[in-house]
Amino acid sequence: MLTIYRRHRKSCKQHARGRKYRHCQCPIWVDGAIGGNEIRESLKLRDWQRARAASSMLGAESTATASALFGLMGQSAARKSESL
Repeated sequence: MLTIYRRHRKSCKQHARGRKYRHCQCPIWVDGAIGGNEIRESLKLRDWQRARAASSMLGAESTATASALFGLMGQSAARKSESL
């Protein structure tokens, strides 16, 4: 699951409110796991709606990639069992 949050700049007046405060113009970052790999990086966005869409796309891509990989692994295992 991916979580988006604002990473407040030191100069941000809302810095003390923490990463859950989203009503400023600080950069938006994503944090979570994709396919078992930890991810924490900037989305290079400041608009919350665009960040949500980008985060959803990252999650969907990781699901599709994982499904494709597991499908290939399953085919490989099936071939091995047929040859035995």
